[in-house]
Amino acid sequence: MSTTAETDTRPGPVSHRADQQRETNGHAGATAKTPVAAAAAAPLGVVFAVVLGALGVIGVRDGLVAAGALGGTPWLTTAITNVNGLTPHTWMLPAGIVAVLVGVWWVLAALKRRRRTALQLDADTSVWMRPADLARVAAAAAEDVPAVESVTASGKRKKVTVHVTSTARDSAQIRAQVQEAVAARLAPVAKMPRIKVKTRTSGES
Repeated sequence: MSTTAETDTRPGPVSHRADQQRETNGHAGATAKTPVAAAAAAPLGVVFAVVLGALGVIGVRDGLVAAGALGGTPWLTTAITNVNGLTPHTWMLPAGIVAVLVGVWWVLAALKRRRRTALQLDADTSVWMRPADLARVAAAAAEDVPAVESVTASGKRKKVTVHVTSTARDSAQIRAQVQEAVAARLAPVAKMPRIKVKTRTSGES
């Protein structure tokens, strides 16, 4: 009598630890970078790119002149001939000092740390808010305060300024209420900026 072996084709148990590891790795890879301004040396890079591009065009032009494809004399050869045999002049010392100072400034600009352009929120994921959005949130919070007629706000990374026009006569009370409302609305910001409230009573010139 023959015996037939049966194979279990049902899927085996899934490793929850592996799934959790993949999920953790996915979240780690999705972390947003810190928003920063352009490097201080970026304009210098543009200048160097333009200069190198111009030198490249001159080199191509001189190469065509040397090959006989274009008429005239090579510009680079003429420039080197004019510089060769140049004698010292009084203007060379201050020009050299200026060149050294400019070079040091370029090096410092290249090494300078780029400044942040947004504020980080206290959240599980990387969430950032621009100063302009910070001002909008502060203005919306101030508008919810009773007796407030109009609000304008401006924001920076370290300070938010709120201008309030109200119908109340007690400016100190309105200022305190707006300060409290704005601070509560900006509570999710990791590093709370300084809040400055300026009040004006409606009808005053």
